[in-house]
Amino acid sequence: MTTHVVLGDGPAGCAAACALRLASHDVVLAGRGRVHPPGTLELLSGRAASALVTLGLYDAVVSRALPCHMIVSRWGTASYDERPSLLEPFGHGWIVDRHWLDPLLRALARAAGAVPGSGVPTVIATGQNAAGEWRPLGPDRVTLTAVVPSREELRGHLLVESATTGWWSALDDGVRCAFSWTVPAGPGRAELIASWRRALAVGPSVLPADLDHRELTLRPSRSRLTTNLGPARVGDAALSVDPLSGHGLTLALEGAVRCLDPDHAVWLRGQAEEHADSARLTYA
Repeated sequence: MTTHVVLGDGPAGCAAACALRLASHDVVLAGRGRVHPPGTLELLSGRAASALVTLGLYDAVVSRALPCHMIVSRWGTASYDERPSLLEPFGHGWIVDRHWLDPLLRALARAAGAVPGSGVPTVIATGQNAAGEWRPLGPDRVTLTAVVPSREELRGHLLVESATTGWWSALDDGVRCAFSWTVPAGPGRAELIASWRRALAVGPSVLPADLDHRELTLRPSRSRLTTNLGPARVGDAALSVDPLSGHGLTLALEGAVRCLDPDHAVWLRGQAEEHADSARLTYA
């Protein structure tokens, strides 16, 4: 029986550990046990259902998550487009809070037989800051987020609205609502906060009046594909896509299922091209 060391215990690493245990490998899961603050909301698309079922994670995750019922967008148009999530090709997704999702996945990986420890990694899942060589797929961006209590009109919704210098998004999981402003990376923290305040003045009408007084978190995002030929990589350590796609978590789970497949690199390249093409069309 082969022993695999998975470096990184976020969603991608935990999912890879579960996949390897399903294949009857011994697994050591090495990570820092990071806990995100409450309200670190992300969309898990309906497409992720297959990977969740395969990994044995479906019931545990979706029982905690609020279904995303509606996608409301205004991208370069005068009016909003409201699209029920059930019309999406894979059905509705789920709004998850990384505050509870990451510890849950770690517990499920341990229950599947992964043990804590260290060693020479055979699977790398250390996120966007993983060392190595990369092929850029698009510009780097920074997302500024403020979290408020749940808002009835946005509960179970994803809101996306473009602006001149960036774009707004909002996710509400029925407990908290996260409002985010995403812009190209480059400026320092002070200029990013100034950009946030300028955008607030002309932002969507659903923005709370006190949003400028809420604590801000800044989260960089990169759009790139690994070109390393070493240990298998999953999640953002392998492929990081533009945050507008809403597929980051889904790709992490799908990649984990395939982490030791001979065609994993081919699959990654296909996903990279698909998302790069979609981003180019969106931002054109």
